[in-house]
Amino acid sequence: MDDCAVARAVRASPTLKGVFLVALTGYGDPKHRREAAVAGIDAHVVKPVTLERLLDVLARTSRRGPGPQPRGQSRSAGRGGSATGT
Repeated sequence: MDDCAVARAVRASPTLKGVFLVALTGYGDPKHRREAAVAGIDAHVVKPVTLERLLDVLARTSRRGPGPQPRGQSRSAGRGGSATGT
């Protein structure tokens, strides 16, 4: 089961669909970012990642607020950069 399959399963669960999902991956091309966003992954972080970058992504979980987010609200985050839409 890959990251997108896990995300789709989590998003299909009424009790888990509000979970903030982060893909920490070696794939940073636009195709993989799109697939991750469509699957419901909130942040797409490309390895290697610094501790500072990881903490920045995790800090967004508290700013997002509780509960499910509307589909299509996924965000992507590249290596060391800020989040960008997909």
